[in-house]
Amino acid sequence: VRALKIMKKSFLKKKRTFKPGEVRNALQDVLNEVEVMKKVHHPNILNLYEVIDDKSSDLFIMGNLFN
Repeated sequence: VRALKIMKKSFLKKKRTFKPGEVRNALQDVLNEVEVMKKVHHPNILNLYEVIDDKSSDLFIMGNLFN
């Protein structure tokens, strides 16, 4: 079984997240999530299967795989 996250990069770039002493956009948070998911392998956590970041498209797609 697979799950997809499909996000618009233009929307993520506009959306801001605030942490003490730091302002980031949501795209940076999603890219950080990808890096973490690449490293995590646990039976209770979805495995990252594929990431599609096409430079010519506004879409960012993450594919997860259920065990």
